[in-house]
Amino acid sequence: MTIFLKNPEILFTFEEFQQKIMQLSQAMHLDLTEQEIDHLAIRVNEQDEAQKWLDLLLKYGTIISQNEVNGRPIYLIKLAMPITIFNNQVSVIELPFPKKIYPVTGWEHLEIVMPFLDKESIEDWEKRILTHYGWLDNESLKVKCSQPQVEGEQKPNPSIAVSFKESMHNHCCIKVHPYTIESIIEVLK
Repeated sequence: MTIFLKNPEILFTFEEFQQKIMQLSQAMHLDLTEQEIDHLAIRVNEQDEAQKWLDLLLKYGTIISQNEVNGRPIYLIKLAMPITIFNNQVSVIELPFPKKIYPVTGWEHLEIVMPFLDKESIEDWEKRILTHYGWLDNESLKVKCSQPQVEGEQKPNPSIAVSFKESMHNHCCIKVHPYTIESIIEVLK
Protein backbone atom coordinates (compact mmCIF):
# COMPACT_ATOMS: atom_id res chain seq x y z
CA MET A 1 0.00 0.00 0.00
CA THR A 2 1.30 3.43 -0.83
CA ILE A 3 2.24 5.65 2.10
CA PHE A 4 -0.34 8.16 0.87
CA LEU A 5 -3.20 5.81 1.80
CA LYS A 6 -1.88 5.14 5.30
CA ASN A 7 -3.52 8.35 6.52
CA PRO A 8 -6.54 6.88 8.43
CA GLU A 9 -9.07 9.39 7.06
CA ILE A 10 -7.91 8.90 3.47
CA LEU A 11 -7.78 5.12 3.87
CA PHE A 12 -11.36 4.96 5.20
CA THR A 13 -12.77 7.14 2.43
CA PHE A 14 -10.73 5.27 -0.19
CA GLU A 15 -12.05 1.90 1.00
CA GLU A 16 -15.60 3.28 0.86
CA PHE A 17 -14.89 4.60 -2.67
CA GLN A 18 -13.67 1.15 -3.77
CA GLN A 19 -16.87 -0.46 -2.47
CA LYS A 20 -19.05 2.05 -4.32
CA ILE A 21 -17.04 1.71 -7.53
CA MET A 22 -17.41 -2.09 -7.24
CA GLN A 23 -21.20 -1.72 -6.92
CA LEU A 24 -21.29 0.49 -10.00
CA SER A 25 -18.99 -1.76 -12.03
CA GLN A 26 -21.20 -4.76 -11.21
CA ALA A 27 -24.30 -2.87 -12.44
CA MET A 28 -22.31 -2.02 -15.59
CA HIS A 29 -21.26 -5.69 -16.10
CA LEU A 30 -17.69 -4.45 -16.15
CA ASP A 31 -14.88 -6.43 -14.50
CA LEU A 32 -12.43 -3.75 -13.41
CA THR A 33 -9.69 -6.32 -12.81
CA GLU A 34 -9.66 -6.85 -16.58
CA GLN A 35 -9.56 -3.14 -17.46
CA GLU A 36 -6.74 -0.61 -17.64
CA ILE A 37 -7.51 1.90 -14.89
CA ASP A 38 -5.80 5.09 -15.92
CA HIS A 39 -6.38 7.50 -13.06
CA LEU A 40 -8.54 8.39 -10.07
CA ALA A 41 -10.30 11.67 -9.36
CA ILE A 42 -11.22 13.67 -6.28
CA ARG A 43 -14.04 16.24 -6.08
CA VAL A 44 -14.19 19.16 -3.67
CA ASN A 45 -16.50 22.14 -3.14
CA GLU A 46 -14.23 24.71 -1.51
CA GLN A 47 -10.99 26.33 -2.70
CA ASP A 48 -9.29 25.72 0.65
CA GLU A 49 -10.32 22.05 0.60
CA ALA A 50 -8.84 21.72 -2.91
CA GLN A 51 -5.63 23.39 -1.74
CA LYS A 52 -5.37 20.99 1.23
CA TRP A 53 -5.75 18.01 -1.12
CA LEU A 54 -3.16 19.49 -3.48
CA ASP A 55 -0.70 20.09 -0.62
CA LEU A 56 -1.23 16.53 0.62
CA LEU A 57 -0.85 14.98 -2.84
CA LEU A 58 2.35 16.95 -3.44
CA LYS A 59 3.91 15.27 -0.39
CA TYR A 60 3.66 12.00 -2.32
CA GLY A 61 3.97 13.07 -5.94
CA THR A 62 4.50 15.83 -8.48
CA ILE A 63 2.30 17.89 -10.76
CA ILE A 64 2.45 16.56 -14.32
CA SER A 65 -0.23 18.88 -15.67
CA GLN A 66 -2.12 21.99 -14.66
CA ASN A 67 -4.66 23.15 -17.23
CA GLU A 68 -7.76 25.27 -17.37
CA VAL A 69 -10.72 23.07 -18.35
CA ASN A 70 -14.25 24.42 -18.49
CA GLY A 71 -13.25 27.52 -16.56
CA ARG A 72 -11.38 25.91 -13.67
CA PRO A 73 -7.88 24.63 -12.99
CA ILE A 74 -7.42 20.87 -13.04
CA TYR A 75 -4.25 19.35 -11.62
CA LEU A 76 -2.86 15.94 -12.48
CA ILE A 77 -0.52 14.63 -9.82
CA LYS A 78 1.67 11.59 -10.39
CA LEU A 79 2.32 9.71 -7.17
CA ALA A 80 5.82 8.37 -6.53
CA MET A 81 4.25 5.09 -5.37
CA PRO A 82 1.11 3.95 -7.18
CA ILE A 83 -2.17 3.04 -5.51
CA THR A 84 -3.38 -0.52 -6.09
CA ILE A 85 -7.04 -0.75 -7.02
CA PHE A 86 -8.75 -3.73 -8.68
CA ASN A 87 -5.38 -5.31 -9.60
CA ASN A 88 -4.22 -2.08 -11.28
CA GLN A 89 -1.30 0.13 -10.25
CA VAL A 90 -2.62 3.68 -10.58
CA SER A 91 -0.24 6.58 -10.10
CA VAL A 92 -2.19 9.60 -11.45
CA ILE A 93 -4.72 11.55 -9.39
CA GLU A 94 -6.94 14.21 -10.98
CA LEU A 95 -7.81 17.16 -8.75
CA PRO A 96 -10.14 19.75 -10.26
CA PHE A 97 -10.52 22.93 -8.28
CA PRO A 98 -14.19 23.66 -7.55
CA LYS A 99 -16.54 25.29 -10.03
CA LYS A 100 -19.84 23.84 -8.86
CA ILE A 101 -21.21 22.23 -5.72
CA TYR A 102 -21.11 18.44 -5.51
CA PRO A 103 -23.47 16.55 -3.20
CA VAL A 104 -20.53 14.50 -1.89
CA THR A 105 -16.86 15.38 -1.86
CA GLY A 106 -13.77 13.19 -1.80
CA TRP A 107 -12.93 10.27 -4.08
CA GLU A 108 -15.40 10.54 -6.96
CA HIS A 109 -14.48 8.60 -10.08
CA LEU A 110 -11.97 6.47 -11.89
CA GLU A 111 -11.17 6.43 -15.56
CA ILE A 112 -10.41 3.42 -17.69
CA VAL A 113 -8.92 3.10 -21.15
CA MET A 114 -10.74 1.31 -23.97
CA PRO A 115 -8.71 2.15 -27.09
CA PHE A 116 -10.02 2.95 -30.53
CA LEU A 117 -9.98 0.07 -32.99
CA ASP A 118 -8.06 0.62 -36.23
CA LYS A 119 -9.70 3.46 -38.23
CA GLU A 120 -12.57 3.71 -35.75
CA SER A 121 -14.35 7.07 -35.51
CA ILE A 122 -15.41 8.59 -32.18
CA GLU A 123 -19.04 7.75 -32.95
CA ASP A 124 -18.14 4.15 -33.83
CA TRP A 125 -16.05 3.85 -30.64
CA GLU A 126 -18.95 5.10 -28.49
CA LYS A 127 -21.45 2.82 -30.24
CA ARG A 128 -19.18 -0.23 -29.91
CA ILE A 129 -18.67 0.23 -26.18
CA LEU A 130 -22.25 1.17 -25.38
CA THR A 131 -23.61 -1.74 -27.42
CA HIS A 132 -21.14 -4.27 -26.04
CA TYR A 133 -21.91 -3.47 -22.40
CA GLY A 134 -25.58 -2.49 -22.84
CA TRP A 135 -25.28 0.53 -20.55
CA LEU A 136 -28.00 2.48 -22.36
CA ASP A 137 -30.44 -0.42 -21.78
CA ASN A 138 -29.80 -0.51 -18.03
CA GLU A 139 -32.48 1.67 -16.42
CA SER A 140 -30.44 2.10 -13.23
CA LEU A 141 -27.58 3.79 -15.08
CA LYS A 142 -27.04 7.33 -16.32
CA VAL A 143 -24.74 7.55 -19.35
CA LYS A 144 -23.20 10.77 -20.65
CA CYS A 145 -21.02 10.97 -23.75
CA SER A 146 -18.86 14.07 -24.19
CA GLN A 147 -15.67 15.34 -25.77
CA PRO A 148 -13.79 17.43 -23.20
CA GLN A 149 -11.18 19.61 -24.85
CA VAL A 150 -8.13 21.26 -23.38
CA GLU A 151 -6.46 24.00 -25.37
CA GLY A 152 -3.62 22.55 -27.41
CA GLU A 153 -4.75 18.92 -27.33
CA GLN A 154 -4.00 17.17 -30.59
CA LYS A 155 -5.81 13.89 -29.90
CA PRO A 156 -9.57 13.54 -29.58
CA ASN A 157 -10.49 12.71 -26.01
CA PRO A 158 -14.07 11.43 -26.01
CA SER A 159 -15.53 10.27 -22.72
CA ILE A 160 -18.32 7.96 -21.68
CA ALA A 161 -19.31 8.65 -18.08
CA VAL A 162 -21.50 6.12 -16.27
CA SER A 163 -23.09 6.57 -12.86
CA PHE A 164 -26.25 5.54 -11.05
CA LYS A 165 -29.39 7.55 -11.89
CA GLU A 166 -30.29 7.44 -8.22
CA SER A 167 -27.00 8.63 -6.78
CA MET A 168 -28.07 9.52 -3.23
CA HIS A 169 -26.16 6.54 -1.78
CA ASN A 170 -23.54 6.13 -4.48
CA HIS A 171 -22.26 9.26 -6.19
CA CYS A 172 -19.30 7.54 -7.85
CA CYS A 173 -18.68 7.44 -11.58
CA ILE A 174 -16.69 5.33 -14.02
CA LYS A 175 -15.42 7.10 -17.12
CA VAL A 176 -14.11 5.51 -20.29
CA HIS A 177 -11.61 7.14 -22.66
CA PRO A 178 -9.67 5.81 -25.67
CA TYR A 179 -6.31 7.17 -24.45
CA THR A 180 -4.43 7.41 -21.17
CA ILE A 181 -4.38 10.86 -19.61
CA GLU A 182 -0.57 10.85 -19.75
CA SER A 183 -0.61 10.29 -23.53
CA ILE A 184 -3.06 13.20 -23.90
CA ILE A 185 -0.95 15.60 -21.84
CA GLU A 186 2.27 14.41 -23.50
CA VAL A 187 1.01 15.93 -26.76
CA LEU A 188 0.58 19.27 -24.95
CA LYS A 189 4.27 19.44 -23.94
